[in-house]
Parts: sequence; structure tokens; C-alpha cells
Amino acid sequence: MEVLQSFMKRYTFIFLYSSLFASVPYNVAFVGIEEPEIEVSLRKTSELVLLQKRPPPSTRALQYRIASDIPNMLRVLEAYGYYDAHIYWEIQKEQQPVLVEIAISPRFRYTIGPFSLAYVAPKDKPEIPLDRWGIRAGKPFRSEEILALPQKILRFLADHHYPLACVRKTSYALNPQDKTLSGFLEVQSGPKTRFGPLIIEGTKSVHPDFISRRIAFEEGEWYDERLVASSQKTLMETGLFSSVFFSHQEELEEGELPVHLTLSEAKHKTISIGLSYATLDGPGGALEWENRNIGGQGQTAAFDLNLSSVYSAGSLSYTVPDFFRMQQTYLAQGAFSREDVTVYTARTYAGLQRVEAQYGKHLFAAQGMGYEYIKIDNSISNGSYSFVHLNGIARYQRVNHVLQPTRGFSILYKLAPYLGVSGNSGSFLEQILTATHYIPLFPKKALVLALRAQIGSLAGASLQSIPFNKRFLGGSDENLRGYRYKTVGPTDEKRDPIGGKSALYGNIELRMRVSDQIGLVPFFDLGKVGSDGFPTWRGKWFTSVGIGLRYFLFFGPIRLDVGFPLRKRDAHQSRYKIYISIGPTF
Repeated sequence: MEVLQSFMKRYTFIFLYSSLFASVPYNVAFVGIEEPEIEVSLRKTSELVLLQKRPPPSTRALQYRIASDIPNMLRVLEAYGYYDAHIYWEIQKEQQPVLVEIAISPRFRYTIGPFSLAYVAPKDKPEIPLDRWGIRAGKPFRSEEILALPQKILRFLADHHYPLACVRKTSYALNPQDKTLSGFLEVQSGPKTRFGPLIIEGTKSVHPDFISRRIAFEEGEWYDERLVASSQKTLMETGLFSSVFFSHQEELEEGELPVHLTLSEAKHKTISIGLSYATLDGPGGALEWENRNIGGQGQTAAFDLNLSSVYSAGSLSYTVPDFFRMQQTYLAQGAFSREDVTVYTARTYAGLQRVEAQYGKHLFAAQGMGYEYIKIDNSISNGSYSFVHLNGIARYQRVNHVLQPTRGFSILYKLAPYLGVSGNSGSFLEQILTATHYIPLFPKKALVLALRAQIGSLAGASLQSIPFNKRFLGGSDENLRGYRYKTVGPTDEKRDPIGGKSALYGNIELRMRVSDQIGLVPFFDLGKVGSDGFPTWRGKWFTSVGIGLRYFLFFGPIRLDVGFPLRKRDAHQSRYKIYISIGPTF
């Protein structure tokens, strides 16, 4: 009897333990839907899918989960115009994990039928373009398009001088006989309106003149909501405000509509201290200080210092916005740097003043002049150099995101004539042209082909009269990954790198987004550095391949690349190089 009791206690515990911790993992398949967009919406909203990582304890519980989710799936189908859909489901237990098959019979999709508009407005009223918003007879509709229609009408009228318009009535009806949706809207435009006085509230240290220069409209102009939105965007881009809110009264005053601008100022002084690590630079530290609102006019004074074993630099700069015109900035800067690499040590002291301007959305240009003193040690071409130089930059950029582009292209051209003012310094013309192109290969930007080509030239002076840190040397985390840092190029009789006067570089990356935060990037780099002042195709080309890992954060990706040189420069060349840094390669 005691043996039987012991047996029952032991196996009762095992039975209870297995019952408590048992689960039924499953996969979900939707069949019967041809539109990928609808399946994406179903998966984003279905609790059956969202709870997949928390499997139910039994088949019965799984059945209950499926049945509870069917009404939610029907609502998604109705949002796409399928009001007569039927859903069937089946659990296929022979598979592991089990497969939940959701079979959808969408049947008829409702389309847009008669839409009438009662429009109370003056004779010169703007015609409301329902066609522009997809309201056309016979077109399949989505609920969100119909529900957004009143707001689109009001925004359209506000863009065309009628900010006091209102939609007094909306009604929609499904017609089961002909499977259509009909609608009726009653719109009253209100009076045609001009901008009234601007009333600014919430300013503390930013001068009203600075704000007024960024307002795209003037009192007495016809009201246009697009000008208000542009003003809001421009004010936010200054970085001086944490919030910018425009509003207007509901009644005219002396035939005009006063506009209220409520601002909340951000902190204008910042100081930051940070630590960093990159395989090229080793461990490092950074100190930055900035005041972005000197004199209440958005002028900026900034100091930054970056220290590491390979590269250290610091600068003090002063920036004046609205320099003679809007979207034009004056920059004055003093800087120093120290670079200690395999083939040289360079100390640079520089002064620069430059005018920068933005022309429209895509074109940026800058021009200025400066002075540089450079001292080269620990190289085969030591010496001191002094230059006065002009500098110009032009960039045309059409990308969908500046920090993490997945579509578009950019072209960057740098031009800098250097005039030598000391015995060792020669006069030369530096030119660098860089082009990038981003091609999405699959929807949702999960696979992007990223391409870059760069051409560089130093024309006019002999190689000996150009300081080592101005010469072209391949091998970095941006070009010819896998080779030793700044060692690829022409060599002397001892096979020591001496740098070149021209360069051609190319990069091909296949950027694969594995998840929201993880990406893989196979890459191929090629390049050559030549002795001539202008690049040519002949000569020795170097290539490398590798694989990269990306961890995406809000400010950009943390990057880890492993590069393998395919053509070793010498016997001391390592078989691979590892690079850790922040930001995309290009």
C-alpha cells in the first residue's frame, strides 16, 4: 500500500508539472487574400499573430484564441471594403509547431458610388478636388480614406484662403444591391480671408526679429495654411525651440484673421562628455560645449575636443545665421589636429572662414578661405608646410533619410586651390568628387543596394611639396576595408608607402535589414592610388570583401565590419581587419 501511495504521489506531481508548463506552439497562415497589403494589416492587428510567442496551454485554449480573433479580422477586411467576407479556420495538428490556417473568402469588394457635395461658398470658391483624394465612382475604397475626407477638405480650403471653413454634415451608406458606398457632405467655406497681425507668445531670450525673419507670410496676404506649416518647420529647425504652435481666432477682425504663435524655448547651452572606441582610433574621449543663442539672434559659439591614440582634434567656431540673406550662414573657425598613423605623424593648425548656403531642399554650397600650418614627422618626407587656400563645396542630395538613406542619390564636389607660402610648400589644386546611390530591392526597405564612387586629384605640385596628410592613401573604414590604415598607394624602393596625387575608390554594399534593430551588410571595395595628378584606369588595383553587422539606434547604426584584402600589399599585411564605429559607411 505504501508503495502504491508513493507511486501515485510521484506521478501525480509529474502530471501536474507537465500540465502547468505544457503549451501548444503554432504558426499562422492566411490564404485566400490576394492583396499583400491586406495580409500585412491582418498580421499587424491579429491577436492570434501578436501572441504567437506566448502559446496557449492546450488545443482548446488555442481554439478559443482563434475564435476570439475572428471579429477583429472581419473589421480589417471591412476597412478594405470587404463587407460580405467569410472566415474559416483549421488547426493542422500533424505539423510541428501546429499550423493555424485562416481561410478567407472575401467575396465582393465594395466600390465608391455616388458622392454628392453641398458646397456653400462665394462665387470665386476653389473647386474641391475629390478625384485627387481617390473619390471616384467604381474605385475600391478603404475606410481610412473616407474618414479622412472631411479633414482633407478643410486643409485644402485653408490652403486656398478659407481657414474658417467647416464640414457641417457627413453621411455614408452601404448599398448591398450594387455593392457600393455612397456619401454626402455639406461644406461651408466661410469668408475668403487675409492674414492678420502675428501675436507671439512664450519667448524669453530669442529676439522677436529672429522669429519674424522665419515667418513665411505677412499681414494682409491671402491666408495659406502651407505658409503657416513652412514657418513652423523653419522655426523648429533652428534648434532653439522645443515646441512651435500656430493657431488662429474663429472670427475676423477688421477683415483679417489674427494669427497666434505660441513658443516654448529649448535649452540653448549644452555641454557633453563622452567616451568612444573605434578600432582605427582605439579608446577615446570627447568634450563639447555649445551656446546656440548668443545675442538672442541664434548665433552659435562652440568648442569641441576629441582625443584618441591615433587621431586627436579640437576646434573653436562661431556661426552667424541669416548672413545677408535667409538660409545663409557665416562660419569662422580655428582648429588643430594630431594624426599618428603607420607612415607619418601630422600636426595641423588651421583657421577658416566660410559662407554656407542652402538653395531649396536639395542643393547646398559653401565657399571661403583659410590658412593651414602642417608639420610632418616620423615619415620618409618630413617637413613643415604653410598654405593659404580657398575652398568650395557643392552638394546635391535627394535621399529619403539623411542618417539612414534607403532610396535616392547624392553628389558632392570639393574644390580647394592651395597656395604654398613657405619653402617646402608647393601650390596645388585639390579636387574630390563623390557620388552615392541607394536602390531599394524589396518593399519595406529590407534589402538596399548602396553604391559609392569617389575620384580624387592633387594637381600642380610635385609629391614632395605636398604634405603627407594631404596625399591620397587607401585603407580605412570607408575605403578598401581590410588593408592597414592609410598604407595603400605608391611606394618607394623600400616598399614604404609614400602616398599619391590621385585616387579612385568604389564601394558596393548589400544592406539587409534582418529586424528593426539588426542588419547584415556584405560589401566589396576596390580602389587605386596613383602618382599622376589626375586619376587613370591603368595601374595596380586593390580589392577587398567583407561582412558587416549593424545595430540600429535612433541616431544611426553602430557598425562592425570585418574586411578581407584580396590582394596583399606586402608580407606584413594582415589577413583581415575589424572596424567598429558609429554611422553608415556612406
